Amino acid sequence: MIKHLVVWTLKAPESKATRLASLRPRAEALVGQIPGLRHIEVIDGLPLEPTSGDFALYAEFDDLAALDAYQKHPLHAAFGSEEIKPFVASRQAIDWQA
Repeated sequence: MIKHLVVWTLKAPESKATRLASLRPRAEALVGQIPGLRHIEVIDGLPLEPTSGDFALYAEFDDLAALDAYQKHPLHAAFGSEEIKPFVASRQAIDWQA
């Protein structure tokens, strides 16, 4: 299994609740539509440190091929271009094998 974590910081942190309300259902809807995507969730980050991200996406995939297919899938591309890219200031990601 491959695990995938992406952490974002918003351009306008005051819009966090609105972003999360839109992101969660749309991200969760990807499961079952993208082969090899086992699990996905959007996480509301706690502002405990000035460098903490605003929110994160955690996902699990069958294997590296499934993660690669997810990255290229049109539904993932639309999700990123409509829900993420216009609103985020920074992005960090890490993937690992479990």
